[in-house]
Amino acid sequence: MKNKSKLKHCLKNSKTLKTCTDGEDSKEQILRLTNSSKKIQNLQKRLIAKTEEVVEKELRLNEKEKMYKELKNNIVKRSGDIDVQKVNTMQATLHEKNKQLKSMASEINM
Repeated sequence: MKNKSKLKHCLKNSKTLKTCTDGEDSKEQILRLTNSSKKIQNLQKRLIAKTEEVVEKELRLNEKEKMYKELKNNIVKRSGDIDVQKVNTMQATLHEKNKQLKSMASEINM
């Protein structure tokens, strides 16, 4: 137990491996510290890689949300344009029908 707490203390205080060992089982302690350090470094690298991956995915997601909003706004604008076109067409048709109605009414009155 003492060795483990000593190893943890050495790792926390970033002492050199030789300073942390007293000579008893020093090779084992050095090996354990080295293995622990390598494991920690590997885990840190994996964590950094995963964090970068998450950031990239969030950026892509934000871009896609922005594109979605733009497309949605374009669709709303176009559907509004289509409604205006329909109204203009109906007004033109109504105007033509009124002309026809007036000419028919004048023919009847003759």
